[in-house]
Amino acid sequence: MRKSFYKTLLLMGLVLLAISFSCADQEKVPVFTGPEVELWYDAPAADWNEALPIGNGRLGAMVFGGTSQERIQLNEESIWTRQGSYEDRDGTEAIPQVRQLLFDGNYKEAQDLAVKELLQERLPSGTNAYQTLGDLMISYDDSSEVTDYRRSLRLDSALIRVNYTKSGNKYRREVFSSAARNVIIFREKAANGGKIDCHIQLTRPGEGEVVMYGDNMITMKQYVDKGDGVMLACGVKLIIIGGHVHSWGDRLEVDGARSMELRIVSSTDYFGEEPCADCEACLGQSLECNFNRALEEHVNEYQGYFNRVDINLGGSGTTHLPTNERLDLVKKGKNDPGLTAL
Repeated sequence: MRKSFYKTLLLMGLVLLAISFSCADQEKVPVFTGPEVELWYDAPAADWNEALPIGNGRLGAMVFGGTSQERIQLNEESIWTRQGSYEDRDGTEAIPQVRQLLFDGNYKEAQDLAVKELLQERLPSGTNAYQTLGDLMISYDDSSEVTDYRRSLRLDSALIRVNYTKSGNKYRREVFSSAARNVIIFREKAANGGKIDCHIQLTRPGEGEVVMYGDNMITMKQYVDKGDGVMLACGVKLIIIGGHVHSWGDRLEVDGARSMELRIVSSTDYFGEEPCADCEACLGQSLECNFNRALEEHVNEYQGYFNRVDINLGGSGTTHLPTNERLDLVKKGKNDPGLTAL
């Protein structure tokens, strides 16, 4: 195999880190208005169904918004187990026999024959199954009480934001999946002199993944389904302002950062590509610009599709309430045209 995936990514990160911040810091962050296109909640997700989704058509995530531990469940569209051989039985030949057994009153025999010839699985169990890419876990050292919590997804920008106050300091997270750059970008910033202290891990259900940590980088590689499925690769680049990063075995530790950013890329060999090389290319393309420029680029590309249609059913006067509370009111009979439009 050509140049090592891991070494190349690490070197690329060092070279391109300067480039990523060379874009003008004063670039305007997109400003969004109109609460009717926003889902928002006043607590982190309790389970997967409550997490907020983002995706670019290929690479997606479910963001939980935890304050002690953030979970970002990752998906890539082409992670599949082995392709099973389809058993093409001609079940039509059994239909007359099933009918005759029914006419004769032999119902149990008719059922058994129908199940065997018409209803049994025609693919081996566990084959042709989609799998998750994995979980990016961010565990925070400060377990102090949280106030002013707000977790939101704006439908007009496909942008997740999490805001909260802890130990008197304000924190903001932003997450989006860029189709233009084929990357998920996560950023957290601390205000009022606050610091970010955490450790970051990348995991996958099951066994067989090879995960490496070092030099502000996490890489993962695996042959799915013990080598019978696709080969996947994933890279996570960590960029901080202030503070320090340490690699300790199965994690990256961040101490005292004012800002923390993660660039997440992934690929498989489903379509014949070399996934490690594809990850290198996507990460390199991502690091060509800073967060603000990448967000602006993402929003412009996304709104080219989103703005083709507008639904306005009238105001509701309930946008000050979390979305789950609005839904509860609708279940009790309240009319909420804004929620219906969402």
